[in-house]
Amino acid sequence: MATVAIEYPPSNQILPGSYLLKSAPFPETLPAKGSSSEKPLEESTPESIASKWTLSFNKLLRNEDVPVEQVFLRESCWRDLLCMTWDFRTIQGVDGVSKFIDRSSKTSQIKSIETYQTPVHKIPKFGKLEDLDLVQAYIKVDTSAGAGQGYVQLAQDATDHGKWKAFTLFTYLEELKDHPEDIKTRRPTGHERDPGLEQLNWSDRRNAQRNFEGGREPTILILGKFRAEEIVKQSG
Repeated sequence: MATVAIEYPPSNQILPGSYLLKSAPFPETLPAKGSSSEKPLEESTPESIASKWTLSFNKLLRNEDVPVEQVFLRESCWRDLLCMTWDFRTIQGVDGVSKFIDRSSKTSQIKSIETYQTPVHKIPKFGKLEDLDLVQAYIKVDTSAGAGQGYVQLAQDATDHGKWKAFTLFTYLEELKDHPEDIKTRRPTGHERDPGLEQLNWSDRRNAQRNFEGGREPTILILGKFRAEEIVKQSG
């Protein structure tokens, strides 16, 4: 018996045990296609739109009388990993963003962000989410504790003359300023001189460091408040 192979689009393939969910409607503040009163996309560049938004975002962080509503859409979402607080946080809506920035300003916080000029795949670009026009940009993040990266999607606010605002924002801490990771140009080359291990080659010096030879002591971090208190009491 002959069989006929029927091909389905990847989005319509339902695997056993799964259920095809319908797409949620876009928020009301996002513009309908062709309804924006701002400049058409062809009259603006993604670089200028993203640059203008990052300027507003930095002013918001510095409390320079820029309301959150001018930077984020009402239904926006911000996912932050260790940049604003030492925690993983997901914040939704302008009220949540406003409270998040106020609370974080007393601890670790983002000092500024900027868009990439190179490489090509990281510079701001126009994009689409179904029928929604977006500006998508990778960003550099400078915090009081270190440096990170991020990604933002900007959409036009239909209730504010089509102004470009953050629809989704993602930021994460990549390294600490006082303790940079030993990568790229910071990797050990084998030419450094250690007064205590000068006669050894690079491999032998590495093994000596790993074994804490030459009077070295390991740095120990104890996690767990109550357990740490018990150790202190026992040692005292």
